[in-house]
Amino acid sequence: MPDVRNLNEAESAVPGTLATLAALTVHDSVRKAAAELHIHHSTLQARLVHANTVLGYEAQSTTGRARLSLALAPRRIHLNGDLP
Repeated sequence: MPDVRNLNEAESAVPGTLATLAALTVHDSVRKAAAELHIHHSTLQARLVHANTVLGYEAQSTTGRARLSLALAPRRIHLNGDLP
């Protein structure tokens, strides 16, 4: 799955990218996601520039958040091992 590979690539290049993107999927604003991560919203915006380049889409857009959520799900399942 290309989107999952891109997530892994983004995290390898800049550790913490996945936490940033995950926070973005559960909050309706960049400021709220930044607050969860205890960083300034401009820092989160800067992280998104890198992530968006690697992902190939704007993660903070409505469709980007949906696509990101769908890419994070199989990655989480894989990290947690086989399902019963």
